[in-house]
Formats: sequence, C-alpha cells, structure tokens
Amino acid sequence: MNTHKEIVLQRLTGRKSGNRDKHKIGLIVEGGGMRGAFSGGVMVGLEKLGLTDAFDYIYASSSGSCAGAYFLSHQTESGSSIYTEDLSGYKFIKPWRINRAADIDYLCDDIFRHKKKLNTKKIKESKTIFKIFVADVNNGRCSYYTNKDKVDLIQVIKASCALPAFYNKPVTIGPNQLMDGRIEKALPIEDAISDGCTDLLVVTTVPEYYHEKKDTLLAKGLKRVLMSKLPQQYKKKYLNIEKHDNYNESLDVIFGRKKIHRKINIYTISPDYMLDKYETRQGTLKRAINHGMTQAQEAFLLD
Repeated sequence: MNTHKEIVLQRLTGRKSGNRDKHKIGLIVEGGGMRGAFSGGVMVGLEKLGLTDAFDYIYASSSGSCAGAYFLSHQTESGSSIYTEDLSGYKFIKPWRINRAADIDYLCDDIFRHKKKLNTKKIKESKTIFKIFVADVNNGRCSYYTNKDKVDLIQVIKASCALPAFYNKPVTIGPNQLMDGRIEKALPIEDAISDGCTDLLVVTTVPEYYHEKKDTLLAKGLKRVLMSKLPQQYKKKYLNIEKHDNYNESLDVIFGRKKIHRKINIYTISPDYMLDKYETRQGTLKRAINHGMTQAQEAFLLD
C-alpha cells in the first residue's frame, strides 16, 4: 500500500507525464531570510524534473515568495544564483545599518527588476494560482495577493520580504501598508486545505529535528527597540509567544508527528542541517543551494 508521502510524489510524476486527474496539488515554499537559499535550490531541482506546471497552487511568504516566483517564471537558476552572486558578503545584510540591516530595496528594486529581471508576465500567465502572504502593519492581520490580481508582483514580494526589526519600512500596495507575511503564514497548511488541496509538497528551510524556541527577554527587548516606529498592534502580534507554538505545530504536521483531521497527503522536502537566516558566506550559501537541488531530485527517486 502506498504511503501518503508516496502518493504525493506519484501524482506529481503522473502530471509530468501528462496524466489528467481531479486532484488539487499544492506547493508550500518556506522562506526565513537567507535560509531561502535551500528553497531556491529545491526549486532548481523541481524545474529540472519538469514539475514547474504540475501544481494547482503555490503558497509562499518572505524569501519563499522569491523562490516561488522564479520557479513559476522558469528562471530558477537565475533566482538561486542571487544568493551567491548578489546577496553574499555584505551586499544585502548590513548589520551596521540600524533598522535597515536587510536591504530589501536593493533586493527587489535593483535585482528583481533589473539585474536578474523576474519575468512577471510569465508568472501572471501561469495556470497555477500563486498566493503570496503579507501582513497589514496597522493590525497585524495576514492576507495574500495572487498572480491573478492586478498588482505589481515585485511590490507584493517586497512587502512579504519586509522583515520587521531588520527592515522597518512598510510597503505600500493600494491603500494598504504591508510587511512580512511570515508573521503567521510561514507554513500555510490551513490555507491549502481551504482551497481543497488533496496533496501538498512542502519545502521547509529547517531540518526535521528543529523546534523554534521563544525569544529570550534580551532578544525580545532588542526587537521592541528596533520596531519602535511600527504600529503597536503589529508589534504585539509579531512578538506574540503563540506564534512560536503555532509554527512548531505546523512543523509537527508536515513531518508527520501530528495528524490533521482532514484527509490530505503531505510530502516534505527539508535540509539535513540548520542554515543561519542571516548567513552571508558565499560558499555556505552555495552548499545550501546544491543541498536543496539534491534533496528535490532524491525525493523523486521512487522504487
């Protein structure tokens, strides 16, 4: 009897072969700062396997939205190279810049729009629904934009990547002031279930043994200082200890340690080791990308 994990891979392989089915298959791409190098590598592997158009839905936030975008535009090698060629060293992460330690403007307005130009036209034309999660800075509520909305996709990605404490500058989309969607939607499993997904391939940027710890008093105090200019409701939600509990519960679900009531098949691709979310070393980022490619390709080596 096939396991739930094997079913996901077999159905994806079937779609690659042109099989028609009535299933809904979703892809969740986790971010987490520079840990997204692993996600980028997985996307390269999935593209090489011919699976770019095999998903009905893609869900992402933070740097996961970058990987998902370059995946849907069939530009994964260009997208993953950004980590080693454009973000390594101190080109992106600049610790000496208080409140702007992560240069999101450079990432989105320079690299995505010009240097490694993202083909947003191709993303919008894709049959796959791409959901990018963001959070409203005035109340902390999470929502999403899709590739079918009449919005600037790069601006949406920028909002989803706008890390509180490290880039305290809300991104404007229409009447909304938005920031990092990972505040609640690092692993939006419930959203996939609500969309009727029968199968989920989850790309997480943390290893199976990982358990997110609550912030120390010092860390929480520092974040409060760095986020001092942001609205109180957003800060409260971002620093809420329940956020860690909810994330750990999602990890338990995707790694099979906790069952969910609804019938859904889940296969998870994850790294074997922990990459620092602020990693800047070119060689380390390159290894993470290669590790992601390998993990994706090995997942589909079915007996």
